[in-house]
Amino acid sequence: MNSERDVIKKYVNWVGSEKMDEKQRKMTSFISSIKSTLNLKDPTIEKAKEIYKEVINKDLLAGKNFSFNTQAAAILFIATNLSIYPKPSSEILKATQTTLKAMNQCFKMI
Repeated sequence: MNSERDVIKKYVNWVGSEKMDEKQRKMTSFISSIKSTLNLKDPTIEKAKEIYKEVINKDLLAGKNFSFNTQAAAILFIATNLSIYPKPSSEILKATQTTLKAMNQCFKMI
């Protein structure tokens, strides 16, 4: 039988999931999945999620046609360079399967 704690957890997760649209949920899960590939630490992943929320809130990429992977690459590049565990862009590009040119264009918009 479900304990009261389990019921509360499910409710909190449900309420939290309603606040994010499908695109945001997809991006945050993609960034989290890259964590093991790039051997990133939790603070870096949290910073990337914060950056993505800020980009969405300020509509910095509104009307731009950047692929999902390109956006993730630019956000991860910023987050890793702000952290104490920087990663070279070549590793990020390989993990996200995007090009340097596309990532740089997206980076400049952010």
